[in-house]
Amino acid sequence: MNSLFQERRLWVAGLWGAAALMALIPWMEAAGQAATGLWLDLLAHLAALALVALAVVTGGGLERRVLADWLPAGFFLLVSGAAAAYGFAAALRLFEMATAFALALALAALLGQAESGRHRAGLACLLVAAAVPAALAAQFAVLAGRGRGAAGFVNPNHLAAFLVAVLPLSLVVARRASLPGWLAGAVLTLGVLATRSRGALLAAGLVMGIALAVAAARRRLRGATLYRGLAVVVLFSGLAGFALWTRFADGTDIYRYDRLMIWPQVVQMARDAPLLGIGPGQFPYRAGAYNFPRDGEVVRYGRSFQAPHSYPLLLLAEGGGLVFLALALGAVLTIRRALQGWRGGESQERDVALAAASGLAILFILSLFDEPLARPPVLLAAALLAGLALPPAPAGRSRGMAKRAAILAVVVAAAVALVIQPTRAQSLALRAAATSNPEEQVALLAAARRVLPGQVHYSLETAKVLLAHAAHPLDLKSYARIRVAADRAVALDPAHPDGHLVRARLERRACVELLRTEASCARAAADYRLAARGAPTDARLLREEASLARLRGRLAEAATRLRQAVALEPVFVDAWQDLLAVEKAAAAPPARLLELAAHLDEARRRARGVVPDSAYARDILQATAAPPSDAVRGGGV
Repeated sequence: MNSLFQERRLWVAGLWGAAALMALIPWMEAAGQAATGLWLDLLAHLAALALVALAVVTGGGLERRVLADWLPAGFFLLVSGAAAAYGFAAALRLFEMATAFALALALAALLGQAESGRHRAGLACLLVAAAVPAALAAQFAVLAGRGRGAAGFVNPNHLAAFLVAVLPLSLVVARRASLPGWLAGAVLTLGVLATRSRGALLAAGLVMGIALAVAAARRRLRGATLYRGLAVVVLFSGLAGFALWTRFADGTDIYRYDRLMIWPQVVQMARDAPLLGIGPGQFPYRAGAYNFPRDGEVVRYGRSFQAPHSYPLLLLAEGGGLVFLALALGAVLTIRRALQGWRGGESQERDVALAAASGLAILFILSLFDEPLARPPVLLAAALLAGLALPPAPAGRSRGMAKRAAILAVVVAAAVALVIQPTRAQSLALRAAATSNPEEQVALLAAARRVLPGQVHYSLETAKVLLAHAAHPLDLKSYARIRVAADRAVALDPAHPDGHLVRARLERRACVELLRTEASCARAAADYRLAARGAPTDARLLREEASLARLRGRLAEAATRLRQAVALEPVFVDAWQDLLAVEKAAAAPPARLLELAAHLDEARRRARGVVPDSAYARDILQATAAPPSDAVRGGGV
């Protein structure tokens, strides 16, 4: 097999396959909302892992055993543990990280078998060619009047990250193949402009400017190639500066300061779990407890953040300080090895490596204030760029190839088997969400729970579906069935506010419709308090708790909760109405009642004509006694 490997037939085919996958994944993502899309995504990552198996089993020039055996094995086992402990979101995130890391090592090993720099330049051409269709699709979308072209990506900014990471390679391609390379670079540049991503323009202008300065000082770039690069740098930097100035100057963009308010909250989240973090994939479910007000808006907590908008902060919050420091140390050692390894080598190889390193630097800058690496195409592009940026490793026969192959086969088989399980469970949950039959929903969620019994969301969704379709008045059989599902959800994740909220609403109905005992009402009040602890900025929970206190005849407690609710949301019309009714029942002085009536009129005036942009805002602004949405802010599935 080594002879075949040395003839480069297998690894050349593998590199072509990786580039083709990278080009196809954006269109696979268009189906990512359906259950089939999950399997397509998993298939793409498994195909990328085929390169890893090829490199590790054959040796691939990875002379250090720790790199060849233990680091890939450790990542795969980490993915397996996350799949069992946290479910699909964690498994997919760690699986992507493991794929990118291992693919970068594999590419470094595979490219190290090349006898010249032609093969690295060929892969650079493949990367540029893979990005061109997405860039063209973005331009066509804008020309068709569909706004910022996403070209199959969920977010145009992520598409821009994909394009600008590959753009420096187009300078190298243009130098080797004048007309095709120039056209590819022009298409990529126009594609980035079509996405109108300020961050991509700024990062590309900064990094490419530094890279061009270094290359020009060392006389690596001359003539037309240097002038083309300077033109792109000036264009990107100027447009980025103008776009940033207009965003903060005109005051019409309500999101312009959001990141500056989100980042301190994420740091606080990391401080609350400094060593091990909150767990991979758990950020959206924990962010509700760290929400902050927007004092310039009618509904102060009308918008909540579900992402940190910074990949390093995401790793710090979810992985904790230990994981963050380990990754930072690995990055420093990798950069050191790359700098040491490229002191010699062919001119063509060094040009490609400089362009690939520039693309990685662009992605790093973008990841400081966005999350482009959360998208599989960008992640795989980063892995391919890392393989190009690292120097070729010395080729040589691997010792203990049979033992290494056995270790790899066992570890990868176990990891893949465990990653497939959460994918199966998530596909069942997506099918449950697509049907309107409650019994079918419960059956599909039960099947998902059997596949992944440690996952809280399937038990939680089962309890929500059963409670939403329970008969009126509540019967004992339905009560017991819902209580079992809710108790299971709370036992799996006591910090999740939705589990306590479902139990509180169940016990409230039991207090009124079924058991009619003080113990049931007390259980409901206790669960309301636990739910509010997980979502302290959700004014709707305070109103629900106040309503329960009124049923129990505790008017002072009800008034306290309602005052807390209107302090959070001054335009909470229903809360003002309830507070006025409670004060009347408590025989408050007329002056106090007049003051509350004035506050109610002011809330109605401010809420009039405002179009709610979320379920939370709708519940706050509506002047009805309708029940609020069934998910706590930040805790919904």
